[in-house]
Amino acid sequence: MIKKTIFISTLVILTIYSVSGVEAMENPFKKFFQERKTEIKTVKQELKVEMKNLKLTGTPTAEQREDFKKEIQEEKKKLPKPASRQGTVDTISANSFIILTADGKKITVEISDKTEIVRKYWGKSSLSEFHQGDKVNVRGFWKDETKLTITALSVRNMSILKRNATFWGKIKSIDNQTFIIVSLERGELTVKPNSNTKIMSRNGKMISFSDLQTGHRVRVSGVWDSALKTLDEVKTIKDWSLPIYPTPTPKV
Repeated sequence: MIKKTIFISTLVILTIYSVSGVEAMENPFKKFFQERKTEIKTVKQELKVEMKNLKLTGTPTAEQREDFKKEIQEEKKKLPKPASRQGTVDTISANSFIILTADGKKITVEISDKTEIVRKYWGKSSLSEFHQGDKVNVRGFWKDETKLTITALSVRNMSILKRNATFWGKIKSIDNQTFIIVSLERGELTVKPNSNTKIMSRNGKMISFSDLQTGHRVRVSGVWDSALKTLDEVKTIKDWSLPIYPTPTPKV
């Protein structure tokens, strides 16, 4: 019974995580098209008011009714056509990249300040993290009828295996301003602190990078790249081996 409860709880947690991730990608997409549909509704309402006014002064002619329908159709044509594609990154430029789809087509993906770019684990990303060969999911709308260019609303790079994480481990080696820890969960990880990294002892006192020593037990928080086995954008390093515990005096 306990095992069954744990399994169900885990399944619920994974489901919530999955749904929240999907929503994070769909929101910009849904929001954009919802706004466009709202614009069409507004136009419809304005035209209906116009038709109502015509009825008050007399019966609208067949030509007026046809113009009414045509105007609504024209507004609907202005609604961008949704686009959703998966592919492999082929080339990258400053504000766009080209993907190669499974059927061999090359599609240009345009990026703007409204585009939401995320990694596989939903962390925020940017084009600067993209590489040739990365697998991506793109959602947006077609720029024109040729369907060769997508104005992206959301891009998820499935090849950037990064997420925020915290690891415990012992320092194996130190090289310049980086060091390697041996963690229980993920084996060896290369830790790359920066100027914003807070380094402290177990009692919360700020220390410097030079205070870290081989063999010290540390807790590190940053952005974990599971493919490269690195911790970048390190926020905190806590050295639990400092201050050194005093050697107890043996009792005679």
